[in-house]
Amino acid sequence: MNKEPETYNELILKKRCIELTKYYNLTSEELDSIYNYLLNHPNGNIKGDGSTISFIDNNTVEKTISKSFTNPFILSIIASSKAFNVINMYSSSRRGGHYGGSSWGDSSWGGSDFGGGSSNNNNNNNNNNNNNR
Repeated sequence: MNKEPETYNELILKKRCIELTKYYNLTSEELDSIYNYLLNHPNGNIKGDGSTISFIDNNTVEKTISKSFTNPFILSIIASSKAFNVINMYSSSRRGGHYGGSSWGDSSWGGSDFGGGSSNNNNNNNNNNNNNR
């Protein structure tokens, strides 16, 4: 993205495009393509899933790029000139968190929680604090 932002909205849009690099290994050409698309399509958005990034305007997919997430716990990403949303596999409906969804399959993981809730986090914090004394 060699073009310097000229407006506040362009600056925010550039930041959102750069944010995508946390989740995908994008070339500079792909990043430029995403930025230019969003810049020229104010109602358009970019929707990423585990295998593609889609350029969408008025519910019509205009272009796709084959890309995989760098983080396996991401379900999808939506970027537009108005928002940037990352949808994780994490569900806050269970205490301590639960990584679920059809891609994991409850039987293969025994339906167990990953994480361990606030008590494990507190124990870890207490252990870290004691080690720093």
